[in-house]
Amino acid sequence: ADDEPAEVKSEEGSEPSEPSDVDSEIEVTPFAEAMFRRVQRLRPSDRSQFVIAATLAQRGALQQAKTMLSKIAPEKGRGYVPAHAMMAQVLTHELQLQPPPKSRPMAESLVHHAEQAKDWDRVPRAVLLAASDLNVMLGKLPQAIQLLTLSAERFPQDSFALAQLAQHTQNQQLFDEVGGKARQLLIDELEEDADNLDARLRLAQLYAMAGELDEDDELLKQVPADKRSSELNRMLSNLYLARYESSLDLEDGRASVNFQYLDNALRIDPSNPLIAQAVAKLVRLQGPRPSDELVSHLLERLATGSATAITHAYIAELYLTRPDFAKAIPHLEQVVKRLP
Repeated sequence: ADDEPAEVKSEEGSEPSEPSDVDSEIEVTPFAEAMFRRVQRLRPSDRSQFVIAATLAQRGALQQAKTMLSKIAPEKGRGYVPAHAMMAQVLTHELQLQPPPKSRPMAESLVHHAEQAKDWDRVPRAVLLAASDLNVMLGKLPQAIQLLTLSAERFPQDSFALAQLAQHTQNQQLFDEVGGKARQLLIDELEEDADNLDARLRLAQLYAMAGELDEDDELLKQVPADKRSSELNRMLSNLYLARYESSLDLEDGRASVNFQYLDNALRIDPSNPLIAQAVAKLVRLQGPRPSDELVSHLLERLATGSATAITHAYIAELYLTRPDFAKAIPHLEQVVKRLP
């Protein structure tokens, strides 16, 4: 089946295929299935139960597969490692189909099974990635880094995701180590195909995370304006915002800043919500005033409801310091609503 999580070869006694991010389409013949079931009856073993469960999962009988796998891959402790890997893969498939909010018990179960299977060299890449993401959501950052490190070792293209996580967790040593590897892989991809927008965007993100804004600017400007995607325009707009923020200087309570960067950010991507946020931050400081165009942009974002919670927080702070509580309250309500 096209969307089934199991990857099993049809020959009796074989192991699941090597890890891959491409779903298997191999069929198990009725005769082979009958032989597996006969072996299971005559000589029950973890391996034979695993093969039958894999067959069931491959044919879409996920609940039956989970029932059989649960006998050899318990929710507590370690059982048959390949079964843990397959259980995690089935749960990954089910979580992807589940609308937000995701089931926490199912997420914790997936993380458990991935933990038991992580050292197996055939654990699917999708399991390592999903379990790492879930560990981040559960606040288990060391476990998330460990799983993503394993994935990056086996699948070098995951070095970029690991660099992102290292930057998120402020692990500078890990970022330096893996960021260089990810950067070289992306540079090689662009040398092979200069029109590879995905590689260009990821490389630009790496430059931005490393604070290398000049390299970032040059990389993004290499794409003509008429060929830039909305995603690339957003990234270039954010680059100018970063330059704007770095130009902001506070001395004796007064601010000085280079408005040209903010104007460039607005011109490149007027829909960028962080522009209004930057204006809101500035209006509460003493110093240079934003242009009428920037103030109009801020008011428009507020009127359309597209302003960020931080924008509302800055405006609320402005009114609180006056003090004008009546005008501050609606903005504080927006902050509490979006960031409980």
